[in-house]
Amino acid sequence: MESLTTDKKVLKKVLRQGVGEVVPEGALCKVHYNGYIENQDVPFDSSRLRRRPQSFRLGRCEVITGWDIGLKTMRKDEIAKFLISHEYAFGKMGCPPRIPPKATLLFEIELISWVDNAAADEYSKLTSEEKRGKTFQEMLQVVHGEREMGNEHFMSHHYAKASRCYNTAVRLLEGVMLKDEEEETAWKADLVRLKLNQALVSLRQTHSRVALRYCGEVLEYDPKNVKAFYRSGQAYKQLGEFDKAKENYLIALKAAPKNLVIRREIEDLNRVVTDHKARERKICKKMFHNEKSQCTTPCVISLRDLKVPEDFITELRISLRDFAEDDFRYETNLPSTLSEEECLAAKLVAEEMDLLVTLPDFNRRYSARINKREKPPSELDYY
Repeated sequence: MESLTTDKKVLKKVLRQGVGEVVPEGALCKVHYNGYIENQDVPFDSSRLRRRPQSFRLGRCEVITGWDIGLKTMRKDEIAKFLISHEYAFGKMGCPPRIPPKATLLFEIELISWVDNAAADEYSKLTSEEKRGKTFQEMLQVVHGEREMGNEHFMSHHYAKASRCYNTAVRLLEGVMLKDEEEETAWKADLVRLKLNQALVSLRQTHSRVALRYCGEVLEYDPKNVKAFYRSGQAYKQLGEFDKAKENYLIALKAAPKNLVIRREIEDLNRVVTDHKARERKICKKMFHNEKSQCTTPCVISLRDLKVPEDFITELRISLRDFAEDDFRYETNLPSTLSEEECLAAKLVAEEMDLLVTLPDFNRRYSARINKREKPPSELDYY
């Protein structure tokens, strides 16, 4: 094995060669690894067993020193073994109970990807005057670094971190001074890309109204943007506003008629709508018809028709009124243990307060969700 330190206490053996440049200081790395106590066959830690890669910033004391030393020698897609003495691992004390004192560790590490955000790191160290002196092209490097960091977090399902990166990139971009039409065109393209990313993250977090706001901002810059209409459709679908969802999907499909993703999404929406109507007919049939009768038309149901205790209705009204008056909440979920009639009662009470309701499906894959109709203030969109 090759020694990476003068005292020969961090050793490396390449198992598979990587591609591209070696990882720079401060890069966001994503790795898979197995960690072993020396001479043991069972790993004490493994991202592969967890089926989720590990992400960290290189040289920021987020991992043991031996990793910081070893990763600096790796390239994308490389797999290597590292034998690391306790001085560069967990020290004399170890990390009981899994790692004994003065333990030498063996790691097999695969570098899946890395993102260099050096431009953003350098920018953060500048004075206000130095920041104002940056050119558009220099600022684009900073913005692109933040966006790539956000993309990496998004792929790792760290949506809050991704959102913060995208929001930082947007704020930087919106503060840039432009000198000509060419820069304005590039500026607009990057801003649209970032806001679409913000919308996607919001959808993953089920912040549907926030996603709609971002899509609306994209359409102000690009009125025919297919992704903005598509993601608006997804947001309306989350909210249970199926007519608006289908309207936006059809606009997207008209602009991109060969897009199979949009076609599949419309087919799924049709199934959801059919299921929703079937659910209402089922409840209607239970309350107003015998088992052999057929309820094929929509029926008007009031709270008096439901077999739900008055105490439940009273508590529900109080809870939803508190939610409606809370300026810092825009979405709430009801308990997944509610019966079908209790869910329907919640829908009727919520609609009295001009709230939007998405009922659970037959398979109870999600609980009933309540949303406010108005858009939240922009300062609450940053996580």
